[in-house]
Order: sequence, then C-alpha cells, then structure tokens
Amino acid sequence: MRFLTRLFDIFSKIISGRTIQSNVPSVSVYELKDIVKSERKILVIDVRTEPEFIEGHLPFADDLISYDCLKYNMDRIPIDKSSEIYFFCRIGRRSGIATEYLISQGYINVYNVSGGIIAWREAGFKTISGKLNR
Repeated sequence: MRFLTRLFDIFSKIISGRTIQSNVPSVSVYELKDIVKSERKILVIDVRTEPEFIEGHLPFADDLISYDCLKYNMDRIPIDKSSEIYFFCRIGRRSGIATEYLISQGYINVYNVSGGIIAWREAGFKTISGKLNR
C-alpha cells in the first residue's frame, strides 16, 4: 500500500508540473523580484526553449540555456561555485531539474524560481518579448 501511495504522489507531482525533487532550493517570484531590486550580483537563466523565450521572458534574464542542454553549456555558467544563480522556466519543472543538476556539480547558491513565467505573469510582473541581447 505504501508503494501505491508513493507512486500516486509522484504521478500527481508530474501531472501538476511540480518538481519531484522536494529538496531543491526554491524562491517565489516575489522573492526573486525583491532580490533583483536589491542589486545583488546574481545570474538569472531561462531554461525554456528559444521560441518560448522570444514569446516572453523576464526583462533581466541573463541567458537562455535549454535545460536539457545545460551540461553541454557549462562554459556559460560561472566557474565560481558560490555564484548566486536562479533558474526560470514556464512552471518550475525544468528549472527544478537545472537547479538539481548544478547542485550535483557542487554549486551551493542555486535556486529554482517556483511557478516560473506563469506565476510571474499572474503576479502582474512585466515580461518582454524578443531575442536575448548578448
């Protein structure tokens, strides 16, 4: 019976779009907005696809790296493993996976933005469209 309960819990999380990794450090969109206002040195990485990014993204997104290509683009991640990095996606699932990956690589200040762009927009915060200016 315990197995079925755990299996149901996993499927519920997958269907709802939440990350299965409950130990992944996360911040809300409100917390991220306050962090950005504080002018701390942070890196915000959008891990959605390029078409999703072009459709609308955070005005202060520093980079776009698809979550499934992250391990092949580590040269775009700071070498300093204490760098403060925030991952963003549509609802938080892909950014949770990216956060977990960087933690597995020894990074200590990496965060998933819960709820992603959906929560950002629902909070009434601004997004912009178009390609990333590098």
